Amino acid sequence: MRQNRGETRRSALGATICLLLAVITWTGCGSGAVDALDTSTEIGAINTTLSMLSDAATSPSLAQEIFTKEALPKPADMKKFGKYAAYMAKEAEIDGDNAKLKVDIYDMQGQVVATQDWTATRAGGNWRVSSAPLP
Repeated sequence: MRQNRGETRRSALGATICLLLAVITWTGCGSGAVDALDTSTEIGAINTTLSMLSDAATSPSLAQEIFTKEALPKPADMKKFGKYAAYMAKEAEIDGDNAKLKVDIYDMQGQVVATQDWTATRAGGNWRVSSAPLP
């Protein structure tokens, strides 16, 4: 039986959530990636933004919320973010409202396929991606 688009998106979202939970569980309690989605920390707030990237690949309005105006990819380039299951900053060097990130990029099987240098900017209290090169 063929899945409709909504079922496919829910399935991909479920896979992303499972992957993030697996990464958090795997690293143990009390440090490092455990805080990866804790929005009371800066890296957690940044990762909350990054966790929406795969869905933003097919949602222009969501992409506008995630990227700075200057960094917003063209629609054809934005679709490339849907190729990967998840994005998670494993390191962040924060200087005021700017952050330099080391971001792990996960494939659909939950394996890290690359670690890229990205940047983020805080605007209006929310972190937005200001550069996000893909492998």
